[in-house]
Amino acid sequence: MDTSSNGPSARNMLTGTTHNAVQAGQILGGVHVHATTQPVPPTPQQLPFVGRVWVNRDHEMAVLDDAFARAGNEPLVMVLTGPPGYGLTTLATRWIRAHADDFVDGVFYCDLAWEDPWDLVARCLRAWGHAAPMTKPERGALWRSVAAPRRYAVLLDHAAHPEQLTPLLAPSPDSATIATSTSYLDTPVVVDHLDVGPLRRDHIEDLLRALTHRRVTLAAHQVRWLAERCGGNPRQATILAAQVCQRPDSVLPPHTEPPTKGVFAMAWEAVSPQARTILRRVAAHPVPHVDLRMLGEHDETDSAVVELTAAGLMEVTEQAGTRRGHLPTSVAQEFRREEHEDTQQVRSWYLQEFVNLAVLLNQHSRRPNGMLEPSTPVWPSKVAAMRWFAAEWPALHHLVRHSDDDTWVWLVVWAAWDGLLKAGRIDLVEIHELAAQAAERDGRLDVLARMLTRQSWGWRHRKEHRRAIDVANCAIGTAYAAGDRAELSTALSGCGRAHLANRRPVIARRLFTESLDTADSERGRALRKRHIAETYETENDWDAARHWYEQSATTLDTVGDREGWARSVGKLAYTLVHLGTPHEALVRLDEPKGVMAASGSLGYLADLLTIESSAHRALGDSTKADTLLADADELTRQARQLYTV
Repeated sequence: MDTSSNGPSARNMLTGTTHNAVQAGQILGGVHVHATTQPVPPTPQQLPFVGRVWVNRDHEMAVLDDAFARAGNEPLVMVLTGPPGYGLTTLATRWIRAHADDFVDGVFYCDLAWEDPWDLVARCLRAWGHAAPMTKPERGALWRSVAAPRRYAVLLDHAAHPEQLTPLLAPSPDSATIATSTSYLDTPVVVDHLDVGPLRRDHIEDLLRALTHRRVTLAAHQVRWLAERCGGNPRQATILAAQVCQRPDSVLPPHTEPPTKGVFAMAWEAVSPQARTILRRVAAHPVPHVDLRMLGEHDETDSAVVELTAAGLMEVTEQAGTRRGHLPTSVAQEFRREEHEDTQQVRSWYLQEFVNLAVLLNQHSRRPNGMLEPSTPVWPSKVAAMRWFAAEWPALHHLVRHSDDDTWVWLVVWAAWDGLLKAGRIDLVEIHELAAQAAERDGRLDVLARMLTRQSWGWRHRKEHRRAIDVANCAIGTAYAAGDRAELSTALSGCGRAHLANRRPVIARRLFTESLDTADSERGRALRKRHIAETYETENDWDAARHWYEQSATTLDTVGDREGWARSVGKLAYTLVHLGTPHEALVRLDEPKGVMAASGSLGYLADLLTIESSAHRALGDSTKADTLLADADELTRQARQLYTV
């Protein structure tokens, strides 16, 4: 201590490293230093949950292990490729977890179908305690600096383009970046691709047993029957297993092997020819409980019904004062197994009528190989055809649910699409799920892709956008595997529609552009241009929307699709209203309104009247605008009454 004339003073000296220090003169008593310690952020562990059941991907796990070992002083970058549902995400997740000790600084996950990779970079930086810069170059530079000395893994799910991988790559020799994709990502930074194929038949059977053994005991032939319907796809096996656990009686074949037909044959031979005719008619009818009046009200019919009831071939019940006949389960199974001529005639008749309906409603609709040629429709107008569709749809739905003729199922559902679309308030998911299963069993990957795309449409209308996107991605992978450019274009477009409904116009526009590039017809390209315009409309970029709507309308007019042209022009008119030219919008709308009115497309006509109303409102004519809106509401109500199924 210095005791000069100026009074006592103190000099403190600190060496080394310290976090807290106090400089004081004269100290009387104790010194208490309090410091707040910052909480240590948890090590990132972001992998998604995967199912507890895991069946034989030993070969793929070994390939990943070998690639990781061979990487040496370089980061591992691997892309797992395969159709949707083959367990790519599960494989990657389980491999990373098996190597948890190699990635002590964290594991990151990004679903590229939903998240931009640059957003993931920001998340990774924040997880390691760094603020993310706003600009992408600065963010990328900081990420490479922070990540270089660390040991970590990144799982990038549903990659569609190699550019999505680039932001996450860092020069860390102890890192692994695993991506999943339905196609090869052609980029020099990717070290290797690993094709993930279907599971073997015995492995699928093991998976089904593991998924169901706690709820249901499956016989050997039931496991084989389920495995045949999976096509080596683990996701399909998981879905079937869940359905079996929830409602086994409606999914599974009989628990025991099918019995011989001796009992039925004996009963069949014992009844009269008149009784056999009646039984065939009841079996062929698409509704299980048949009004007996349709069989004819005379003594011979009554006698035949009594005969069939006594033989155990028919059961009669009273419902709301009406006698109805239906077949016992065992008898119905025999008829389905025998494929009696009456049933085949009913199916053939329905298929032909729905082909005629499709051509009447949309002459430009694509028909797959194997579809019947149309005959002359019996309906005088589209409205009359849709009334018939609404009345017959329950019967057709029943036939589809109970038919074991896979080709007929997907053919008739394909043909019914335009009616389903115009009818509106129909659940599109179940019917197309049945058709997809039939197409898969029939070995028609092109048809399977189309049915998956239509399922996605149904999920989108249910507002379940995530499921819509997942199913649409399955459709893209299936179309790619089928090598069908037209179906690939349709699937890409369907996925874009799902993303657009989920307010992701940039992703949707990219998918629509890919769909435009792969479309195999001028009409298909025109529809994709309309979809691209809709993405710009969502972003309020009205000039770009106008450009694409005009291109779409011009092409559709050239190929003769008048309804498609009218829809594109209607959307163009809506764009013109927002660009401040409502007079031009009104001029554009005159002809499309006539086209929609002549075609009987009441819903689309209502849309045009709504756009016309907005143009009049922009001109200050509220009275005219309100009148047009009321007319549009009335047309919508009429359409629902006509087409409700």
